[in-house]
Amino acid sequence: MTERLRFRVADLASEVELMRVMGSSFLTAESIQILAHLQDNIETLKGRTQSTTISIDENWPIRTYPSNGAQERENLIGEFLFRWDLEPLGRI
Repeated sequence: MTERLRFRVADLASEVELMRVMGSSFLTAESIQILAHLQDNIETLKGRTQSTTISIDENWPIRTYPSNGAQERENLIGEFLFRWDLEPLGRI
């Protein structure tokens, strides 16, 4: 079994903020909004005592702008999907 990753809620929110800021030049405006919404959702986890799942799925993916032929002479779009199963571990 693999070891679980441990994050403070504030650190997880900070990572999402970094993704939003650093990706702003190649992520769509809608994707930037998705990340802002995700960050808000993460902030609500502070002090929670129950497990929860946060996901970005195919219905609302984080997308890049088209590459306009810069890669492999085709227009490519990247999509980022994930599911995080989170459980409180107390103070770490």
